[in-house]
Amino acid sequence: MASHQLYRGMLFMLLLFAGLCTAAIAADARMKASMKASVARLERMFGSVAAPTDGEHHLRSMESALEQLAAKVVNGAEKPADSELDILQGIRKDMDKIIEDASADHAEDQSEVDRARDNLAACEDHITAIKDANATASEESSHAACRIEEQQLYIIKTGICDLYYAAASAVRAPSCMRTFPKNAKPDQLDKMLGCLGELKDWASPENISLSEKRAECNEATKQHHEQTEKCHHLQIEYEMAACIYHHELITTRSFYNTCRSSREAELEQVHAAVRVTEAGRKAEFTSASHIKCLLDVFDADPENKQQSYLRCSRETWSTSKFDIVYHDSLSASDLHP
Repeated sequence: MASHQLYRGMLFMLLLFAGLCTAAIAADARMKASMKASVARLERMFGSVAAPTDGEHHLRSMESALEQLAAKVVNGAEKPADSELDILQGIRKDMDKIIEDASADHAEDQSEVDRARDNLAACEDHITAIKDANATASEESSHAACRIEEQQLYIIKTGICDLYYAAASAVRAPSCMRTFPKNAKPDQLDKMLGCLGELKDWASPENISLSEKRAECNEATKQHHEQTEKCHHLQIEYEMAACIYHHELITTRSFYNTCRSSREAELEQVHAAVRVTEAGRKAEFTSASHIKCLLDVFDADPENKQQSYLRCSRETWSTSKFDIVYHDSLSASDLHP
């Protein structure tokens, strides 16, 4: 009988200390203080028993011990005292806390994985900013459009001025000018006056026509010259913008390569660490859920204890809600200064 009582005492001490060690990982100070008080009560009842120290191990140990005890209860070999049932209810609260904390820890780990992804994506932000700020495309387009217009104005100027030059070259004075006397004698005055009349009739329209053509040539020349000057300024702006962009791109490429290298390594490290905690969290959740199911055996009516125990043996608990969404490394930007 004494050995039987010692076994029960050690079994409940194992359950309690396993709960205490698990709670030390996931619970707050109030719950741990409550469990310490329960430990003291058990020690007064059954004496001291060493507790396991590994978190995942003591949950499994508690799970195994409870399963053995539940089987004995179902078979009628054990009947826990009221004080022991109180301890089991305390363990239920600990399991509730573990399950509750699992959701919070899952959200925290997912946030950490997302943060590592966002940190890597931030490397791309700097590249995007440089590309968005690149004025060379618009400057080049403006310069090219200016040169096209300059060429068109040159063609217009050439055509107008060629007409002017052709018209001026085709001017022919009246034939009387060839025999126009330099020092007219009295008998030559009538002929001279007649020639002057011809000159008047000829010179006035010729003067007007050539003056108009010259004005048109001068205006076309001015417009072409102004367009050429405008294009020179645009070319300078374009070349300066291209040089600045080239410098920024080289500097950015160096920063980008360093940024990606360090943050890709960070992403891999975070993924590796979270995969470990994810697996442990799922194992703890499954064990805690199974333990809660086993605790239901002790609360069930005598006629329902076996059915409750069998349900725990068949039950599976989905851990999909604790699946972490991992992120592949982003494709590197193609930078060619």
